Amino acid sequence: MKTAVAVAVLMLLTACAPQTSPVNAHTLTVYAIDWQGERTLAERSVTCPEGAPALTFLLTQAAQPPADGCVALLSDGITVINTSQAADLLTLTLSDAFAAQTPIRQSLVEAGLTMLLTQLPDVRRLQIECAALPAPRAVCQRSDLLFDAPVVQPQEHEIVLYFVRGEKLAGEKRMVVVPENQQLMRPVVESLISGARRDDLLSLIPHDTRLLTIDLEQGVCFVNLSAEFLLSVPADAATQRLVVLSIVNSLTQLPGVRAVQLLVDGATLTQYGACSLAPEMTRDESVLEK
Repeated sequence: MKTAVAVAVLMLLTACAPQTSPVNAHTLTVYAIDWQGERTLAERSVTCPEGAPALTFLLTQAAQPPADGCVALLSDGITVINTSQAADLLTLTLSDAFAAQTPIRQSLVEAGLTMLLTQLPDVRRLQIECAALPAPRAVCQRSDLLFDAPVVQPQEHEIVLYFVRGEKLAGEKRMVVVPENQQLMRPVVESLISGARRDDLLSLIPHDTRLLTIDLEQGVCFVNLSAEFLLSVPADAATQRLVVLSIVNSLTQLPGVRAVQLLVDGATLTQYGACSLAPEMTRDESVLEK
């Protein structure tokens, strides 16, 4: 029902907005987020009907749930509020739900929409605006996504994430891709928030928790989470301790991270349920499965 409403809104908006030229019947590529895989873009081919308004067609496709388990670019409340075009620059105004997504999700949506819409003959650049963001996103074009010469190349890293299983923490290996000049701390925490992939592991951090900031100072990783982190605290103190140590042990595997301090909305977290938290929490391997 929500998808149908979103598609109807898109059709109304694009009918009123400046339209790109109709296209002849031919195959186009639609992108979706491979959220269960390595957080990249998956693609599928669609046939655009001859004479169909191109912008309407592609934005409608971007809101369709993929059949392969991926996530549509325009989903989870992300909808198009307005469209406008000046020369080869297409501007999309997205709903406030876009600003509530993690930075990785925002980047994937932006990259997917750029790849999607620059297939149109009169669109070379895309800019995303959102009233809930302090400023519009930078203008993006397809060449920005191809990592040309001075652009930093992404690198793949294996990490271990710790999730609750019974009375211990069990490790789950993941591969993450980050630019070579970026640290792994953010993808580690965001992967913990997104949850375990194995059915035998418990993901006890609320999925709507947002990582606001993360910094490393003198070996201490400062993890600043949104208030949603405290909305679903486990009932018993032992499990509360495991949730905290799942973050601490996942981060302290990284080079240069010797301790973790948790914050919520910028304030140091000293209590998580019945569990008192030290300003600097270090790795505890006693809770890890052997």
